[in-house]
Amino acid sequence: MNTIITMHELKGLTDQELGELHQLLTLLLSGTDQDTQESRNIMVSLENITRVGSLKGWAPAPRQPSMRPQPS
Repeated sequence: MNTIITMHELKGLTDQELGELHQLLTLLLSGTDQDTQESRNIMVSLENITRVGSLKGWAPAPRQPSMRPQPS
């Protein structure tokens, strides 16, 4: 992901769309290397989603723990 999703772009989304986008970006973030421009862009976009959501009285649902076995 090479772009940041701005608050202006997010303000027109429904609560459901914000939630789905938050979930998607969270999954993308888990697949990127830390300290890269891509991960920073995703984190800024996630922060913008949270900010817009708080203006609307919405908050992202907590993630359920992964049931995948941890590598040894």
